[in-house]
Amino acid sequence: MMNSSQQFEHRANTQIITLNEVTHGFVEPELLRLQLSPREMKKPFDIGSFAYFIRGENENVWDDRGTPVVIESFVESRRELVVRLLESLVGLSDSSVRARLRIIEYFIVWLNAQGYREVFASALQAQEAYQSYTAHLNHLIAHQAWKPRSAQNYQRNASICIELLYPEDGHLILAGAVRIIADLGSEAASGAHVEVYRDVCLAIAQQCSAFVLNSQLYPFVVSIRDYEVVGFPSNHGWVGPFKDSPLSYNAGERRIATVEEWQAASKKKSRRRLYKSDGVRELIAVKANLDAANKDERCWHRLQVAGLAAKAYASLFVMITGATPTEIDQFSYADALEVEKSPIKKELSAVKFRAGGKATLYNIGRDTGLPLLKEYLKLREWILNGATHERLFFTMPATGERLSTNHEFSYLKTTFMMSGFFKSISGIFLDPNVRILESPRVS
Repeated sequence: MMNSSQQFEHRANTQIITLNEVTHGFVEPELLRLQLSPREMKKPFDIGSFAYFIRGENENVWDDRGTPVVIESFVESRRELVVRLLESLVGLSDSSVRARLRIIEYFIVWLNAQGYREVFASALQAQEAYQSYTAHLNHLIAHQAWKPRSAQNYQRNASICIELLYPEDGHLILAGAVRIIADLGSEAASGAHVEVYRDVCLAIAQQCSAFVLNSQLYPFVVSIRDYEVVGFPSNHGWVGPFKDSPLSYNAGERRIATVEEWQAASKKKSRRRLYKSDGVRELIAVKANLDAANKDERCWHRLQVAGLAAKAYASLFVMITGATPTEIDQFSYADALEVEKSPIKKELSAVKFRAGGKATLYNIGRDTGLPLLKEYLKLREWILNGATHERLFFTMPATGERLSTNHEFSYLKTTFMMSGFFKSISGIFLDPNVRILESPRVS
């Protein structure tokens, strides 16, 4: 709908051209409208309107005066985009042209809505926009609003715009975001896997974080969709629908097993004769370990749980931002803290980090990413326990090492972290039939 307060206008001096004329030199490409065959498009496509930051819609779908725009919102740097797009249409069929322009129009509309006015004025701004757009497409996939194949097509057409405008540096700009790849098999299945993985990460991040921050008692439960995973303070203490309970635990009743239960389970799993006295000794040791863990707010297993939660948060931010793992490694704590505390930064919904001497913005999402960032920062403070680290994410010491203010935390290598994290939760928190995701539907 047109909004008179914004002074939308139909440009009276637009020029209608055909595909045979797209390579002609045009002094004012912002005035061009492209006529395709009536079978493909009843009205000329207003490609010139891409040069305006504020575009409207006609009240009547049959209105053939072009797209109403705010004339003062003309962006000169977008002229080149219109020209290059027209040149790229040479040799394409009318149906292919219509499909490309519609998809690129979606990209332009999204850019305008997000405030990217001068997006085609520099390679840096183009990369920022492309990264944010990729995050937007991945968000649609994760929420099953779009199929991966559709999102891949939309990302590919956005990349066409980048390559047309930056023939020499385009590949470097596009390398700033992970390429979306549609599964060779069922798109529905891949979308479902992404959704499951996201839900598992969210459950681990929030519930394991709450466990350590609130000094909850063992055993504790992580609820995921319609199933639960029970945690005991042991190297083999995670029990759920994809992993059998160790002999010493009764996960169903959230307690240590009785001697009789231990004997029955032992008989099923081992041909070797196990005596009741063996069970008694083992269960006494397990009980002592459980009691000690419940008294120690920073026992080794709680630190392990905190580390698991931190990796889950990092995985969520990979999905939310669309950033590559290498770029996630460079997120700084100072910038994240500014995002959390500043009303302006919250409005921008971005985490800023430095890479190669250039500043880049990554959209974390005001409604989704910002609350998660606040949660993670609390967990991060608990993990560091007085120590400091310049990065937002970092590696923790190996299990068994106590954390102190003097401990040297390492820089995170997200690529290895994500594959290791996936393997650690597969078959425990995550259905083992869900295949490994290089960068959860962000591959």
